[in-house]
Amino acid sequence: MRHPDPRLGLLSLGVGSIYYATIHCFSPWDVKDASQLESRIANHLEASLGYNVDTFVRTAEEVATIGRTRVFPEDGQAGITIHVGFLQQKLAPEVAREFAAVRGDKDEFRVIGREYYWLCRVRTSDSKVWMRPEIKALRLPMRNMTSLRKLIAQHIDRGLTTPPSQ
Repeated sequence: MRHPDPRLGLLSLGVGSIYYATIHCFSPWDVKDASQLESRIANHLEASLGYNVDTFVRTAEEVATIGRTRVFPEDGQAGITIHVGFLQQKLAPEVAREFAAVRGDKDEFRVIGREYYWLCRVRTSDSKVWMRPEIKALRLPMRNMTSLRKLIAQHIDRGLTTPPSQ
């Protein structure tokens, strides 16, 4: 039997607060073993929803740092969209370089730690970069930086991610 709301079970796994569009969990305290927590969350979601869910754990401070990061000088300019994608582990340096080398007049990628950033100089729906077989095959999840910054302002900057009381 599937749980009617998978968010309820996530709270018992050590997740601080949850934003639910895609499920974003902010953990405000140090995560000792992110891969173990990712696995526990993914297993719970699969049991609740009936399908596999890519899961990426970041502390609230890590998410706030990502939101403050200005990877591209064009960040904030009209007509510019930046997305951030989450990886479970750092890419090997040569893979990160190859990924960042995929660029054109309209698109540019950068990899920093366990995140990748996509700069799009046209409407994202008009970008052809995701039609390239090597990029399409990656199936990488991402979040618009504007949306992420709004989540940070709403949940992290307002202090809504406090650890459970002892």
